[in-house]
Amino acid sequence: MAQRLLLAITCLIGLSCLAQNTDQIYFEHYSQDRGLSQGSGYTSVQFDGFMWFGTQDGLNRFDGYDFKVYKTGQTNSNFIQTLLDDKKGHLWVGTIKGLNIYNSEKDSFKGFHQFLGKDHLLQSVSVKLLMMDKLMNIWILTDENGAFYFETANKAIRHYPIFSNRLIDITEGKDGSVFVATDDDIFKLDGSRQKFVPLKMNEVLGLSKKTIFRTVLADTQNQIWAGTYEDGLFLLENRSGNLILQKHFTKGSRPYNLSGNEITRVMEDSKGRIWIGTRTGGISVYHPADQNFIHVLHQETEPLSLSDDYILSFYEDRQNNVWIGVSGRGFEKYDPRKYQFGLIRKNEDKPDQSLSDNMVFKIYGHKNYLYFGTQSGGLTRFDPVLNQFKIYKSNPGNIKSLLHNEVYDISADKTGDLWLALGKGLCRFDPETQHFKSLFREGQQELVYLYAVQALNNDEIWTGGQRGLFRFDSRTEQWKNWNDQPEIKAISGYVIRLIYEDSEGDIWFGTIGHGLLKYSAKTKKIIRFNKTSEIDCPNIRAVYEDRHTFWIGTDCGVYELDKRTNAVVRQFSETSGLPNNVVYTVLKDKKGIYWFSTNKGLTAFDAAKKTFKNYDASDGLQSNEFNTNCSFMADDGTLYFGGVNGISFFRPDRLTSNQFAGPVRITNIKVMDQAYIDSIAVPYLKAISLPYDQNYISFEFSALNFSNSERNSYKYQMQGLTKRWIDAGNRRTANYTNLPPGDYTFRVKGSNNDGIENPQEAAIKIHIHPPFWKATWFITLLFLLFLGILYFIYKYKIALIRKEEQQKAEIKQIRTEAEAAILRANINPDFVFDGLNTIETYVLTNRRREATNFIQVFSKLIRKVVENSRQELVCVEDELTALKLFVQLEEERYNYIFRTEFDIDAALLENKNQIPPLLVQPFVENAIAYGSVEMVQKQSLLKIIMKCEKPLLKVIIEHSGIEKEEPKKMNGNSVYKNPIDITLKRITALGNLYESKTSYKITDNDMGTRVELFLPLK
Repeated sequence: MAQRLLLAITCLIGLSCLAQNTDQIYFEHYSQDRGLSQGSGYTSVQFDGFMWFGTQDGLNRFDGYDFKVYKTGQTNSNFIQTLLDDKKGHLWVGTIKGLNIYNSEKDSFKGFHQFLGKDHLLQSVSVKLLMMDKLMNIWILTDENGAFYFETANKAIRHYPIFSNRLIDITEGKDGSVFVATDDDIFKLDGSRQKFVPLKMNEVLGLSKKTIFRTVLADTQNQIWAGTYEDGLFLLENRSGNLILQKHFTKGSRPYNLSGNEITRVMEDSKGRIWIGTRTGGISVYHPADQNFIHVLHQETEPLSLSDDYILSFYEDRQNNVWIGVSGRGFEKYDPRKYQFGLIRKNEDKPDQSLSDNMVFKIYGHKNYLYFGTQSGGLTRFDPVLNQFKIYKSNPGNIKSLLHNEVYDISADKTGDLWLALGKGLCRFDPETQHFKSLFREGQQELVYLYAVQALNNDEIWTGGQRGLFRFDSRTEQWKNWNDQPEIKAISGYVIRLIYEDSEGDIWFGTIGHGLLKYSAKTKKIIRFNKTSEIDCPNIRAVYEDRHTFWIGTDCGVYELDKRTNAVVRQFSETSGLPNNVVYTVLKDKKGIYWFSTNKGLTAFDAAKKTFKNYDASDGLQSNEFNTNCSFMADDGTLYFGGVNGISFFRPDRLTSNQFAGPVRITNIKVMDQAYIDSIAVPYLKAISLPYDQNYISFEFSALNFSNSERNSYKYQMQGLTKRWIDAGNRRTANYTNLPPGDYTFRVKGSNNDGIENPQEAAIKIHIHPPFWKATWFITLLFLLFLGILYFIYKYKIALIRKEEQQKAEIKQIRTEAEAAILRANINPDFVFDGLNTIETYVLTNRRREATNFIQVFSKLIRKVVENSRQELVCVEDELTALKLFVQLEEERYNYIFRTEFDIDAALLENKNQIPPLLVQPFVENAIAYGSVEMVQKQSLLKIIMKCEKPLLKVIIEHSGIEKEEPKKMNGNSVYKNPIDITLKRITALGNLYESKTSYKITDNDMGTRVELFLPLK
């Protein structure tokens, strides 16, 4: 059986498990609904890590997740026909309006004339195809202007004039020969003559009618493949430049036939396979080893099939993914590492030649066949050698047919018969006669929904299900009760999900609701595994025996159980790395790796390393959800797992991991939720600088791995903010809010779908400017300003102290002068000391301006009084000046409760009239001092009138409230005499001295007091 199964698996992998050689090549689709600009997949290329796609309506850059579209205004046309990476940092873009050269760092395009430095025809003609030869020079095919050869080293261009109306394709052979296909022939470059010569292909091919060529390929075996419009594909041997026809491939149903005769494109991949695109027949993949084709076509019922059968282009990237451009549907990607699992499914078009039902409950290998129990399709027998299916279903008219189409479990007895647990009873199947015998009788309602069956070594068949546990004697064909086994009888009412007899004859029961049970063949006792034994899970899905260990699949994860001690060694769950806690089955492959099926795909567990690798539907599994106790390992190591949508199978040793870790790129930066714009494209930016209020930053990044891109993983760090790397998983964005001012470096690393990390990280420096009030220059300026203010305050205080000292000195000087004046001129000491007190009050109350002004006037008055007192006679004008200064001070001292009017005879001022000094001031002072006491409610008027009545001066002083009584003496004991008395005596004495009629007169009335003085006038 092992040899037959090994041969069978080889056939399955090579051709398909369903005799359909399309099912082993699956595609991911990239069309308008994924962001592609338009559906005509004319050309593709990998440049600077990104994938680039040319369509009829725009150029597209793809990072594995998103498309960025370039259109007219950036390129010279939206109609992109060909793309080329020149290996010198430029992407060449051929459109129907000429060549464009793309600069990745600037994210911009130049016309070919700008790139060349001068005008050229290629800047404006339709460019059909671009090819780089082995010398790293570029061939340019145009639609109507022949071919051009561009030497990249010196930018020299050689033109090969038109030698046909339509240039279709160009290829370079292993020996450096260059071939160009046109509509009606294939031309070869004659290097010596620098001329293309026709090969007269119709004669070479022996065709009676002229054929139309559509494509040409020189493969690595130095063979030429010539595709035609409707005559299929020709394979020619290249013998020293002479082409010899080897084979002619045409459309047919055989493995050596094409899927279509209208050839559009031909490509050789890195494994030497030839991909042939057709106009209506999809793809034919030629395998040189067996010289046969696999046909790949669109299937309505298979979402992962080719989306359209009209092929426009092929391209193989650095990871060996094949990108196929199709008509109207964009691009397809064949990822050889993504879909590595074979599928066995129902084929609606050929139901008798496929799995009978996609809901699979049991997989059982017996002799030369695999048996599949299904939910509603009965039993399917599969012959892997002949790749044939046989389906057994219920036929009510045939008692030897299957009783019920719901098959949950299968077990073989010692005779080779199979026992089937059905949705309705137990059934026996003889593989030789292919007859079924039902052991269910009407009325045996307890035997419905049997989930498990086990043929024991003692010829008993134990079966269990929704209504408990039962046993059947295969020799007597009688049902037996449990009366002789009370331990079993006690659990016979449990819902039994699986029954397993181990290598020592012990029987294990997986139940729903009552956990795991083991019946010991030696002790005849039931061992219950529960919370005490650390398997605290009520629902059991799988029991797998591995020498001295049992692996138990449950709804709570998987347990490793020591067979000898019945103790749990360890438990694994979602927190340990399982994708899901429901573990349906357990298998161990030939390399010692354990495989668990779950509700989220398959998991490979390396027990030595304690690592999990998870696979799901995106890897090509039948579904993420599998079924209880539904798995099988063939002798050659192939593993089978059944689920809700068919069967997944694979050889673990043939699963390949992705060793390509593409570079990671920062693809987008947003500042305050707006795209960051710079003269340099984001993926190539080294640094950005932002103001303090633009500190909400987000980054998008992509690892340019195009195999299972959705499983790329990332980690990032904002250096300067934290030393910790953040594991982002599959998330490819990072957001930072309120980033403080400072210098940072954003760093991101990427790993591919298999966890292989690219050591080269992407990084960008960020400088957040502080607000001006936190900037160094501003803080320095503030500091200097603060020092300046301190210095100013210091100088101001010093000036104030000095000024205060100066004022004190002036006051002292004034006081000294005043005292002298008092002694000399009999000035009223009350006025003097009241004035000094006023100055001191101003100083103490910080009214420095008033103090300064008062001092200035007071000083002038004292000096004037002292000056006048030294003379016997003074000018009227000088006396009047002293009097006005006195009145000015008195008005201020009395808070301006009176005002003064002077009426001075002009004749007194015109001539130098002189009078004795200091005779009028005492009377004015007395009028002010004692007249103002009664006039505090309103401003009073003081009038001073001087008239010339020679030889006398008449002075009139009028002020309401003059006091005629003797004024109070200063402090009650002043050493100074009363000024009025002294002044009156002076007036009398002066009259005698100057023999003039000096006199005075003081009168009172209702309005106040009037003083009249007659003084000598000289």
